Parts: sequence; C-alpha cells; structure tokens
Amino acid sequence: MSAVVGHADPAAVCVTLKRSIERWEAEDALRRSQSLSIAENAKRTEAARLGKTEETLNAPAVGTSEAPNAAGTGIPLLLNGKRTWCESVSLGALAGALGLAGRRVMAELNGQAVPRADWDAVPLCPDDRVEFVQFVGGG
Repeated sequence: MSAVVGHADPAAVCVTLKRSIERWEAEDALRRSQSLSIAENAKRTEAARLGKTEETLNAPAVGTSEAPNAAGTGIPLLLNGKRTWCESVSLGALAGALGLAGRRVMAELNGQAVPRADWDAVPLCPDDRVEFVQFVGGG
C-alpha cells in the first residue's frame, strides 16, 4: 500500500496491481486445470488397465495413506504439513474421509481459505497443500 500512497500516479499503480493479480489468478487457474487434466488422464488409463467401468471411475473415492495404494493410484498431497496419498477427488470428499464433515473446521488449499459451501466443488490436484484447522477457545 505504501507504494500506492507515495507514488505520483496512485491510480496507475492500482491498475497495474489489479492486472498483475488477474494474470496470476489466470495462470493459477490454468495450472490447476492442466494438473486436473493430467490426473484425469492418469486415472482413466489406470481404470482401463484394471478393467473398471465409467461408473467406478467417477465414483468418489476417499481415504488417505502414506503411500500409493496397491494399484498405484491416488493423488499426492501435503496434508496438514505431512506428505500423504489421497483417493479423494474433492476437498469435501477428503474432509468426509477424515471425519471432518460435521466438525467446526476451516479448510485452506494452497494458502487460500476455501468456504465450506465450495468444498465439494473444489477438485484436488497432485501436490496440493491442504490444511484443515480446528478452532479452539480458551484463555
């Protein structure tokens, strides 16, 4: 903010900053869609190799482990600071698999807070950083 206040043309700085933020958001959206496409292709290839049906492929899988499952599938994640493999396809499915669906927790994905209403719509991509934070009171 001090760069805006101390600049001769604060409006121009704001416009430049806004464009930079929009560019970063677009690049992040592209990265996430590419990661999702790669993950989906890998999932389809594995399903075909195992003879799974389209229904089985699209069924929400849940659970986490410290290594890929026996079939070698799963998404590598950093979950609450710990490297893990996840079978969940969305943030909501992961919360459910961890028993957090009805609890008072906040979710953060790659450093951004995610509203609970959006959890089921937010796909998980390889190497995402997921944090679940529980609120506690006290003095």
